[in-house]
Amino acid sequence: MSKTTKIVLSVVGVFALLVVVGGFFAFRLIGSALTLDPDQVESIGQEIVVHELPAGFDGIFGTDIAGVKLAMSSETISNQEAIIMLMSFPDDNELTQEQLNEEMSRSFEQQTGQQAQFEFVGSRDIFIAGEAVTVETLIGESENGVNLRQDLAVFESVSGNIGMLMIVAPEPWFDSPSVGEFFDSMK
Repeated sequence: MSKTTKIVLSVVGVFALLVVVGGFFAFRLIGSALTLDPDQVESIGQEIVVHELPAGFDGIFGTDIAGVKLAMSSETISNQEAIIMLMSFPDDNELTQEQLNEEMSRSFEQQTGQQAQFEFVGSRDIFIAGEAVTVETLIGESENGVNLRQDLAVFESVSGNIGMLMIVAPEPWFDSPSVGEFFDSMK
């Protein structure tokens, strides 16, 4: 074997070792930023906005990576999930309300695999973290024919970043007292 071949093989071997070690550490970093533990998901949610989840809700997925926090909680109601998703991220691009809503919907579809076509039906003002915010209400139908309602709100998170709230549930669920209590807990 020539000297040049040995040098090339040595360089390739060192490079391969660095790729394997780098991949291991990247996997550990990303793995530690994702959680399915309900208590950790709740903790991430509290870092976005102080709130009290409605009875029966548990954290199902959370992430806190590179300044982006996401906490998703759910409750099963008559074979259809009600989902509350909180998200915060830095406002680097000064996105519009419509762009933020689209981003939240896209994130919801990626995390749940559920797709539904929603139509805007109105808005109302509430208080989140002491600030008046607008909640947009949309109505749609799930892939399996369930009538769904989606409430979206953008607010300033505990850290001062953009905070977003999305609730997707069967329409009748929004008439329960626990929904009003949830919104009140964020005042």
